[in-house]
Amino acid sequence: MGIFNKIVNVFYEEDHARPKPSRQSAASTTASAPPANTGNIGSTANTNPKNQNTTLATPAASNTTSSHYTPRTHVPNDDEVYQKFCESLQRAIEAANLPGFDLYEFHSLYKKFLSNGKSEAEALSTALTSAETMRVDKNILISNFQHYNSVLNSQKQSFDQDLEDFQKQNISEPKRVGGDIDRQMEEKNRLILQNQQDIENLEQQKVDLGVNVEKAEKQIQNVNAAFQKAFNEATSDFNELFEKLKTL
Repeated sequence: MGIFNKIVNVFYEEDHARPKPSRQSAASTTASAPPANTGNIGSTANTNPKNQNTTLATPAASNTTSSHYTPRTHVPNDDEVYQKFCESLQRAIEAANLPGFDLYEFHSLYKKFLSNGKSEAEALSTALTSAETMRVDKNILISNFQHYNSVLNSQKQSFDQDLEDFQKQNISEPKRVGGDIDRQMEEKNRLILQNQQDIENLEQQKVDLGVNVEKAEKQIQNVNAAFQKAFNEATSDFNELFEKLKTL
């Protein structure tokens, strides 16, 4: 689990119902990363046994599937999150500690002297004197810098990649889907309005048809009545004439 995922678990709970394809962590491929701005290395004295592995030790790549997250009820404050990041970076540096007295122990010793009230110049000079008693000079300490700088850069690259993935899955992608939903709703509302207009047009057509049918019914009744009257009169005249002719 990368540094970002460790911290994000403080804020969110994973939604395993919607897994995403797994992604190989960038942490294992960043030993050659470009140097970042220099800064403090570690914040506490090293109390763990020395790690005899001289290779760059970085957190293992995660093979778990990416997930969507839902916010937790309790959200830690900024200072709590900052402290957790400090602890996580400190553990990464400790895991990559080189054998013997090196820049890591020098830094811890320097911080100890500062906490005891020495000035920066005094603390630096006293720590360097202590290093020289163990046959570690300034040049050796300077040569250690790239190693620890790579450790920190590895953590940053891992964090940046996980942050980008999180933003895609939980911010960018939901925003895109939300935009698609808005467009679908607009289209459906447009269709609803169009259908309502069509219904009104059909209703008017039906009304018009009803008026025309009523007129046609009256007209055909009048026409039929007129024909029947004319027919009856014509046949009546011929029948009367026929009866009169038979009596002659």
